[in-house]
Amino acid sequence: MPQAYLIQTLRNTDLDHGWPRARKKRYEKTVRDMKIFNLKLLLLFLMTLTGCLNSRKEDRKSIADSGSLVINSSRLEYKIEGKGLPCLVIGSSVYYPRTFSDSLKKRLKMYFVDLPWFSVEPGDLYHGEFGIQIIAETIDRARQELQLEKPLIIGHSIHGTIAYEYARQYPGNIRGIVMIGSPNIYGNDDYNKATDEFWATASAERKEKQNRNWIKLAESDTSGKEGETVREYLAMAPVYWYNPDYDAAWLWSGMTVNEVIVDHLYGSVFNNYSMFQTMNNIPAPTLVVMGKYDYAVPYTLWLGYESVSGLTVKLMEKSGHTPQLEQSNDFDKALLEWIDENIVY
Repeated sequence: MPQAYLIQTLRNTDLDHGWPRARKKRYEKTVRDMKIFNLKLLLLFLMTLTGCLNSRKEDRKSIADSGSLVINSSRLEYKIEGKGLPCLVIGSSVYYPRTFSDSLKKRLKMYFVDLPWFSVEPGDLYHGEFGIQIIAETIDRARQELQLEKPLIIGHSIHGTIAYEYARQYPGNIRGIVMIGSPNIYGNDDYNKATDEFWATASAERKEKQNRNWIKLAESDTSGKEGETVREYLAMAPVYWYNPDYDAAWLWSGMTVNEVIVDHLYGSVFNNYSMFQTMNNIPAPTLVVMGKYDYAVPYTLWLGYESVSGLTVKLMEKSGHTPQLEQSNDFDKALLEWIDENIVY
C-alpha cells in the first residue's frame, strides 16, 4: 500500500474502535436522531395523558349539583351538598339533606340519591317482585353515574340496612358503612319481641301521648295529600323522637311515597330478615349510631354485637330515631372521629 494512502486512512480511522471517522459520524447522527424521536414520543404520551386527565376532571365537573339519574326505567333524583370525603347517602334527595348539619357538610361531600320508593317515576322493575339484589344493582348504577369510585355509604333507618346489604354484594366499591337507627333484624318474632319489650320501658306520659295520637289518626280525614306511611309516621312521634311532641311534617314536605313499593320493601324484602344469621364478619368498617329513645328500632337490637371486628356502635343519649338531626353536634363528632380512625382516604 502506498505510504500516502496509508497515512490518509489512519487519519480517517477512530483508533479506539477501528471505525472510519465518517462511519462514526453517521452512527452518532443516527443515535441523536433516535433520542430526538424518543423524546418526541415521550412528549406526545405526556400530552395525551394530560388530556385524558383533564377530560376526566371535566367529566367530574360536568355533574350538576342536582339532577336525575335514569336507571332501569327508574328516574332517581339526586342532590350534592358539602365538600370533602365523598359520601353516598341513599334513600331520598328531599328528606335526608334536611337531617344532616351544615357543619358536617364542611367535611363531607354528600351525594343524596332517591331510591325508587321515594321516586316520582319508580319504573316498572319496582312494581314487581324485586329483591335486595335489584336494589343493590340500582345503588351501584347510581354510584357509577355519579362517578364515585369508593365512597362512604350512609343510610338511615331501613336504608342503613340496605347500605349494609349493598356493601356485602359490592365490598370493593365502598370505603365504609354508616348505619343510623337501622335494624339488624326485622319482620320476625325477635324484632317484635325486642320492640314490645323496649316500648314497655317508655314513660307513662309518652305512652299516653301515643294513645291520643292513635285516636286522632283514626278520626282524621284520610283524603289529604299525605299517604298512609306519612300519616302514621307523624302520628308516632312518641315512638320516633326524643321529644314525643315533635312535628316532623317539614321533613316530609315535597316527598313522594310509593305506598305499594314501600309495603313490598318492608313486607317481603325484609320479611324475617337477620343481618348476622349466617356470618358475623362485616364487609367494611362499619359505624352504627342509635338513639336511646328510639322505640321503633331499639338500640337493644345491637347489644352483644359490639365485639364484631370492624363494627363500632355509638349511642346518642338524647335522641330517638334520627340522631343526626336530634343531636347533630354529638353525631357529627362521633362520625368524624370514627372516619379519622377507621377510613383511609
